[in-house]
Amino acid sequence: MECLDHHGNSIPIDTAQSTSFIKSIGLRVKNIGSLEHSGSNLGSVVFAESFLDSRLIVANPDERKSFDTQHLIITSRIPRYITWAGDIQKEAQSEVVQAFTKGSLPFGKVLVDGETALILGSSKLSAVHEGTMYICERGIIFNQARHGVVVFPKSHFEDLQFYDGESSGSTGILVVTYRRSLCHYLPTECHNAEDMVMFAFSPRTKIRKAFYSDVLSPWQNSSEAPPLKLVDKVPDYYAATYNELQLKYDTDYKLKAASKPLHTAMAHLPELERFVDHFSASSVCQSPIPYTDLPAVLRQSVSHEAAPETNGESSQSNTEVVITIVTGVPGSHKDNLCKILTNMAKEQSRWVTLKPPLDSTEGFTAESVQSSLTKVIAATKKKGIRAAIGGRKKMRVLVVVPGYADTVQVVHAITSHPDPDVAKQIRIGAVTACVDPRNTFMVNRMTQPRLLDQCMQGWVNNVLFTSSASGPDRDLQVTQELIRRVNPQVAFILANNGEITRSGDIEMILSETAFMTPDLVRARHLITPGWWLGAMSSLSMYPSLHEVCIKFYQPLEKNKLMAKLRNLKTSLCARPMKGNIYCIRGRTKFTDSDQLMEVQYVTLSQHLNLTAALESPSARPPAPTSPKHPQPPGSAATNGSSVMNGPNGDNNGVGYCFVFTGCELKETDLKEWLRACAKQKPVKKELRTKATMSKQELQKLQTKHHLEPLPQGWFYNGHQYVSLGGDRSNQHPEMDKFISDYLETVNAAVKLYNNKVDNEEFVDLFQNVH
Repeated sequence: MECLDHHGNSIPIDTAQSTSFIKSIGLRVKNIGSLEHSGSNLGSVVFAESFLDSRLIVANPDERKSFDTQHLIITSRIPRYITWAGDIQKEAQSEVVQAFTKGSLPFGKVLVDGETALILGSSKLSAVHEGTMYICERGIIFNQARHGVVVFPKSHFEDLQFYDGESSGSTGILVVTYRRSLCHYLPTECHNAEDMVMFAFSPRTKIRKAFYSDVLSPWQNSSEAPPLKLVDKVPDYYAATYNELQLKYDTDYKLKAASKPLHTAMAHLPELERFVDHFSASSVCQSPIPYTDLPAVLRQSVSHEAAPETNGESSQSNTEVVITIVTGVPGSHKDNLCKILTNMAKEQSRWVTLKPPLDSTEGFTAESVQSSLTKVIAATKKKGIRAAIGGRKKMRVLVVVPGYADTVQVVHAITSHPDPDVAKQIRIGAVTACVDPRNTFMVNRMTQPRLLDQCMQGWVNNVLFTSSASGPDRDLQVTQELIRRVNPQVAFILANNGEITRSGDIEMILSETAFMTPDLVRARHLITPGWWLGAMSSLSMYPSLHEVCIKFYQPLEKNKLMAKLRNLKTSLCARPMKGNIYCIRGRTKFTDSDQLMEVQYVTLSQHLNLTAALESPSARPPAPTSPKHPQPPGSAATNGSSVMNGPNGDNNGVGYCFVFTGCELKETDLKEWLRACAKQKPVKKELRTKATMSKQELQKLQTKHHLEPLPQGWFYNGHQYVSLGGDRSNQHPEMDKFISDYLETVNAAVKLYNNKVDNEEFVDLFQNVH
């Protein structure tokens, strides 16, 4: 046995490992001796097969690993046995045919006079051959190139069966069961253990039409045995061959030029379709596959007994909690979608929403969601809870994935819950990714980090587009085309700002079984091998985005904040992206109102959302004492504290905070940005001097005092001030006195203002006075 690479070169075979290369195995028998002539050799015999093999590692429930293997013999369509008649002359063949079809007609009237048909004897040793068929009242004559004329007298028939398929496009076959005595007169290729031979009539051919019109009725009504029987099933011996013929016809005639090479190959290798499913899995998946998922990976039908609990509707009664996962990058309106879902479905279900606190920048941790799910399951078992819901409402959990978290990590955290009792009672129903087409591309066609990963095939059921849904939009079209290439099977839903209204959309998002459909199970194992073992590595984000939380204690001025938000998009830099802010969320009060407000602003889409917030703070787990460092939103946190479903953070009950999402953000710069949105500290005014007076002020003083009494020795001639000494001036002679009086009055007001500033205590935005 040898292994061949794609260029036909022989390479070593490692029997301990599976390889995807073609293998060839052969048997050579040399120097075959002659029984008749001692000492002479007849020659040698060589037999070889080429095949592909495929192997999958299967993880069994008892933690024992086994192998699921399949193979495809590429050369299986080459006939194992081929014979030729010694000397065949066309003239002799023609004479034999005419002897049966002309003149005395030993087989009676000719019903079909020389039409093309197919013949097969042994399905294992030979192949289907084409020839010319003559059908008479009492026999069949078949003329083919290799064996000449073969005669089938009806008197040697034991049984006659005709199968015409399910439609006019099906291949018709005539199966003859002959007596064993006829074997001596038939070619070796027609011999088989069943003593049968099959004649096939392709759809829409002359012989098929002639058989219906000229043969079917006479043979059915013939007094000679055996009568022709119409059967509704192909004999088992020829069932595989018949399927091959039908597939070949569909490929050659129906598909024609549009036929794909793989379909053409399947017509000659029917086992190829089954093998390709296995081979496509083994070629990319070197990690073990759970025993329960193996039928889905191999696209095999699953019996009710063998079906995994998570795949069937019958398992719903055993599963108490269905989990709906909502993902999306910051600014995708996933929080608004969750509010609408829980409000719409609260009549039928009791909802628990797991999401990070508003001021959390710690990202996703498996421990946090697992701890929260443990508490949810424990709560469902309490009698008080069951009494409160009247035993009618079903518990549902809505998981809002934070920031740029990897959906694969979230799913693995849920499905690999360390408590077996909890793991049996939770099940992921569906995953929906929220995408805002106007918040998709950061620069040109560079998408937000992990946005396409959140829409990856096998990991998401629905993509909800949360903007541009009202009519034709270029951003929506481009985004849909991009995601469709990433995930051809995902469902698209349109809902501006996540405000879904159609019942069909709600049913898809809240589905209890969509995530465990076989196609998605297969895609998950092929795209992310070993994910269920935690063997996946999260790819680094580019650009690297971080979240920084800034807490403050004084209200902001609304008009200043709005102006700063509007300027964010114009301040974005394509290269480098340092300092770019892409999303802001938080809570604050404004100076013109006592209402606490939640604020979210998305820079790329320029979407602003202001909603009233609940001011009552809740208790939250104590923060870790170690200093925190900014980390990518949604990435794994460095500590194990729970952030899922936690309350919004606050300090001394105030709870003002803004969380900035961007590239290489500095806390000092963000604080200055926020200070510009608040009431500014008053600045003391400087005392005025003549040098600091403007021309307008001087002119105003001149106009005000130009008619004041003149000092002795001065007079006004209507244009200028003139002294008796001949001096002339455009200003009043006592202008310096007027300026001095003016400055004294103005500086008195400045001193009063400065004294007020000195006596008034200013509270900085980040100063806690409580």
